[in-house]
Amino acid sequence: MSTPSAPPPAHMPANFYACYTDYMTALEALKLLHIGESFYAISLVHAPGLCHPIDKELSSVDPVLTFFHSRRQAPTRPPCTEASGFFCMFKDSFLTATMRNTIDALPMFDGSGSPVYALRENQEQYLVNVFRNIHTEAQSDYIFKTSLLQTYIMELIHYALKMTH
Repeated sequence: MSTPSAPPPAHMPANFYACYTDYMTALEALKLLHIGESFYAISLVHAPGLCHPIDKELSSVDPVLTFFHSRRQAPTRPPCTEASGFFCMFKDSFLTATMRNTIDALPMFDGSGSPVYALRENQEQYLVNVFRNIHTEAQSDYIFKTSLLQTYIMELIHYALKMTH
């Protein structure tokens, strides 16, 4: 697949991008965001094979939920090989001021916790539905879609946090 070079479609906010990984990889989508500021990525990966979260290597056949922040790891390779699933990426400017003040202190982004969460089948299905909602809303004309997308992002984050407690 050729690397995309166009900006996000008009229906998507310029500081947010959501996609199925079968369509393009997260690394290809970076060009759509025109990354000039730090960004975050959240992925739901089916049968990930080998994952490279931060400075570790994780081999998994289970689906995983992964979190990525550009200040912690340079995006030079895909987080997981042989991956299919969903991902969304967003810049700092996509977040509300309150979200920006707290997100970097969360374990999956501050380095104190794992950025990769292995999922059971029922957990995977729940998260597939959240990612489908994200994808649908990102393409909608709903006037409050940015707020709704922010809510879905926080739902993914809190779902992962609850898995560890």
